Amino acid sequence: MGGMPAVCATMVAMETQSTPDQARTLAVLNQKGGVGKSTTVAQLGHGMARLGAKVLVIDLSVANHSLSGNHFGMAPTRGMTLGELLADDPDPGSAQSVVQAAPEAWQPRNDVPVDRGGAILPGGHLDVIIGGPPLLAFERSTAVAAEMLVKMTLEGVAAPYDAVLIDLDGKQGKVTTAALFASGWQLTPTQPAAESIAASVTQFKTINRFTQGWNHPLRHAGFLCTMFDARKSATHGDQLARLRHQLATFHSPNPQATGRFVLPELPGVTFGGLLPQLIPARAAVERAADEHLPVADMSGGGMDVANAYTQVALLLLHLTSPAAAAAAVSQLQAEPVEGVWPLTTTTTEEGE
Repeated sequence: MGGMPAVCATMVAMETQSTPDQARTLAVLNQKGGVGKSTTVAQLGHGMARLGAKVLVIDLSVANHSLSGNHFGMAPTRGMTLGELLADDPDPGSAQSVVQAAPEAWQPRNDVPVDRGGAILPGGHLDVIIGGPPLLAFERSTAVAAEMLVKMTLEGVAAPYDAVLIDLDGKQGKVTTAALFASGWQLTPTQPAAESIAASVTQFKTINRFTQGWNHPLRHAGFLCTMFDARKSATHGDQLARLRHQLATFHSPNPQATGRFVLPELPGVTFGGLLPQLIPARAAVERAADEHLPVADMSGGGMDVANAYTQVALLLLHLTSPAAAAAAVSQLQAEPVEGVWPLTTTTTEEGE
């Protein structure tokens, strides 16, 4: 360990194997803003719940609380934010006290047809933890090993859920580092644009350094293309080809964290690289955020977006909760839902 402080050596030792909480937890992160991180967390949460999963989403955005405020229309309430807990010497698992149900509009509905965004499998539910303005004080904290507080505060909270999704700012600060310690998986949303692709590759390399430096079990689940415009397919396709090429030529010193992998039950999907689903660019996404509703409730292409996210939700459930994924696949095989099943399992692999 050389000159590493004792507390850091302890942290490394603690992180050598994934815990059950980490195995269910996925951090959604890109160092560039405006790529659809909060939209992705909200819509993946709703998509997983449609598939019968119990899902917890955590808003750890320090800057704008986009997930809880813009998407769910939930304002922070005194005594009900994770930020307040972190400022007050929290007990292990105390985050359970600030879990709230997502608004009724975001819960899967059995009275709505599946082709209009209704529940595909019963039993799904969506809960929320709001970080709140006090996260800013945590971000500026100089306390020793403060980054470990989020993991400790969330200890055991993931147990009743099939997936825990964490929304993060682009900034690689204390809150982001703390959330990565609490996670076993990381997803990188990216637009098919040069600046976004460059930030995504930088993020990918940062995750590699994080896992190697801390001997942490975090694994990169993949890149998700958001805001894909079929009318610009040549330009957008070129940008995605550029991403694939950069990934193909990057030799990871820690392939366990950032290498690509295939699950036997999903032979047509390669995790760790660019996921096959392309989230379409639709005006419905912005209108849904304005109205604090799932995009499935919006006309003008809302279901196209919702179904694409539900496909991604099914892929990611294979990582966080294989049992929930298997139940959803069984239902979809028996009663296929157009746009959701069969899965899109391949993309054009130029540059590889």
